[in-house]
Amino acid sequence: MDAEGNGVAGAEVMASPVEGGIGPIPSAKSDERGRFVLWAVKVGETYIVTVTKTEAGYVSPCHLVLGCPTGGRARK
Repeated sequence: MDAEGNGVAGAEVMASPVEGGIGPIPSAKSDERGRFVLWAVKVGETYIVTVTKTEAGYVSPCHLVLGCPTGGRARK
C-alpha cells in the first residue's frame, strides 16, 4: 500500500524463509489493485517478505516478516 492506503500495482514481492532452505523463492507481482498471491509457502514456516517498486515516489525495498498462518494465509 502507498502512504494513502491504496494498493500499489506492479510491485515485486518475494518471500525468503527465515530458516533458509533449498528450492525456489516464492515470488509474485502485484495486480492493478495491489493484490498478490505467493505460492509454495509452507504452513508453519516464517518468511521475510520483500516488496520493491522501482518507480519515483516509492521507498524500495520494504521488508515485512510474515509468519504463516498467523501473519498470513498459506494453502496446504
